[in-house]
Amino acid sequence: MSSEALTTEIDVTDQPSAETRRQNRIALLAFVISGFFALVYEVCWIRKSSLVMGTTVHAVSTVLAVFFLGLALGNAYFGRKTRHTTEPLKLYAKLEVATGILLVVSVFLLPLVDSLYGMIYATEPLTASGEDAAGGVAQTGVFSTILSRSMRALLIAICLLPPTFTMGGTLPLITRHFVRSNGQGILHSVGWLYALNTIGAAVGTAVCGFFLMPLLGVNTSIYIAAAGYIAIGALIYSMKFQASEEYIEIQFDDEEDEEWENEDEEEEEEEEEDEERTTSFLVQSMFA
Repeated sequence: MSSEALTTEIDVTDQPSAETRRQNRIALLAFVISGFFALVYEVCWIRKSSLVMGTTVHAVSTVLAVFFLGLALGNAYFGRKTRHTTEPLKLYAKLEVATGILLVVSVFLLPLVDSLYGMIYATEPLTASGEDAAGGVAQTGVFSTILSRSMRALLIAICLLPPTFTMGGTLPLITRHFVRSNGQGILHSVGWLYALNTIGAAVGTAVCGFFLMPLLGVNTSIYIAAAGYIAIGALIYSMKFQASEEYIEIQFDDEEDEEWENEDEEEEEEEEEDEERTTSFLVQSMFA
């Protein structure tokens, strides 16, 4: 079965109305702004975690690792959830509101986990000479440098993982709404969605670092991001979007699989022949 035939068979999407296009533009703008606030939050947490970790290098490494871990977990979990809903933007809106609430919670959670770390660390008091109460070198005890930093990273993860998990769920949900079963629409739509969100993230990084934190402070910047998330969620939830098509998994029988594989092999052979002709032409040109 050729790709053109496949496109013809599954291309059943109707042209959206003017109202639907307007709503979709609003949803796309909300997704861009969501990326903006996500990086505002990340930059603020790099600053906050540097006070906990003691150095900027370890703070950046920890925040980036935890941030992307949360995004990956959210993508994986809600990527499966999208198969069972025809109103993904409703769940998307709930996640945006939940993210805003968790952002505020994380601000108050950090002092708690930091004090917890302090209480645990206090069980191995240090003397002025760098030795513990028993006279042994503290670095050889339970709280060695590696273990100490690992515990701090774990405490930061406790604060960061919940909001980043809900952030990660937004991409598959909004993709579920926009991506239709129409041939090239899948890659094209996902690419544009990710690009728009990344543009918002890039702008958020610059604005936060150069304007928000110097002028308003770290916590206030996080509160602004939280308010933005809640506002986006409330706006999207209040709108009535066209229901998405039900999830359909396309399966091919053995003959169709073999036909696709044969086409791929033919394309690879043609590419190799083109490369050989090009190489031969260049060699002849050099020695002509």
